[in-house]
Amino acid sequence: MFLTKIRKKYVQAAALKFPPALKKYLKVTNNLKDVDKWEAKIWLKNSMSDKDINKSIGYIWIDINSGMLVPIAHGDEHHKGEDLLYYLMEKNIVPHGNWQAIWALPTSDNYIYKDEEHRQKMLQAFTKWRELGGPNLSVKSMYGDSFHCTMDDYIKAKGKPKTNWKGKLAPIGKKIIFALERLAKLYAEHHTKHTVGAKWIILATKNLMDRIHPLPYDYNEYRNKIEKALTKLETENDYDTLEKAVFGVGGIKNTLHNQLRVAINKPDAWGAKDIIDVFGDMELAKAELDRLGEI
Repeated sequence: MFLTKIRKKYVQAAALKFPPALKKYLKVTNNLKDVDKWEAKIWLKNSMSDKDINKSIGYIWIDINSGMLVPIAHGDEHHKGEDLLYYLMEKNIVPHGNWQAIWALPTSDNYIYKDEEHRQKMLQAFTKWRELGGPNLSVKSMYGDSFHCTMDDYIKAKGKPKTNWKGKLAPIGKKIIFALERLAKLYAEHHTKHTVGAKWIILATKNLMDRIHPLPYDYNEYRNKIEKALTKLETENDYDTLEKAVFGVGGIKNTLHNQLRVAINKPDAWGAKDIIDVFGDMELAKAELDRLGEI
């Protein structure tokens, strides 16, 4: 047995439990900190080519009610191993339960989505994981209200952690600004050297549209405008319409700039909280957009 720290209290970690019919297909220890040494049988081979088949573990499904564990080999981790989980249930190798996947290694993050049901289920899963002696792994929001913390931080905040973004941009906002900057530089080079083809501007624009999806304005309105502008660029070699749709008055950058100003001056205004969550430090984000105007 070993000791684990939960909310500043040390408790005895319980012995790890695996479905009895599954255990003969696993190479595991009684310590979740050894997961990088664990292996599991590959059943579906749905995640790698034959030559890359890997029996080592990435995801572990945990039954929130019982604490039972189902390790997933990298070779079966399509959809986080959910396809395999249901396959094993159908074969009566794994019992039905209140299952949730956890990325069990420090090599990446456990991603949290915005809906409350998912957040609360992850809260329960992390709590059970830590009770079983699992390591205090990294947790990161996938969309909106950007945060990057540990499992213990997430548990302490009851699934609603906050990150102090003073002096730094939130991850989503940073990606949006980078995408805008990339497109602005391509247009600047197009205007001065005439060496940038439409293909690169189209790719950069599509990347930008992928990034701005979490923002609190009518995404479909901008998507339709951008798609029409992209069509004109592809069919008529019209660079100007797309540039205005992104960087002109009423365009994406201009709208973001205005929303940042509102969020800074009236943080309780409609949509301001979402903007704050996406960008982090508002003043820094506004300064970055100001800088883009000079490219």
